[in-house]
Amino acid sequence: YRKPIKELLKSAPVKIPHRISASRLREKLQKQKNIILIDVRSPEERSINNPLGGQLIPLASLASRLPHLDTNKSIVVYCHSSFRSQEAVRILIRAGFSRIKFLLGGLIAWQKTETCKN
Repeated sequence: YRKPIKELLKSAPVKIPHRISASRLREKLQKQKNIILIDVRSPEERSINNPLGGQLIPLASLASRLPHLDTNKSIVVYCHSSFRSQEAVRILIRAGFSRIKFLLGGLIAWQKTETCKN
């Protein structure tokens, strides 16, 4: 797990199965309690808005925190728009994680489903 982020990002494309829509994640969270949510935004961004309450691991710190994550758990990573969360999925794939997804559209999409729900 001590590889530099640039090396972990090489040649690990994020394929369609590694994404989850906001509405599907909402459904899964109501049914399953064992999903680990990881927020890969900065601490400053999180202090402004934290609707999912996931564990904060900024993207720049993810590689160093890999030993603390359970490879057998379902993990969903998210950020503001899903750009950084897709990078996080690449890092996790290269590190041997398989039960991972990124929130498609990020918190922007999540908040839209919240608005539609009300």
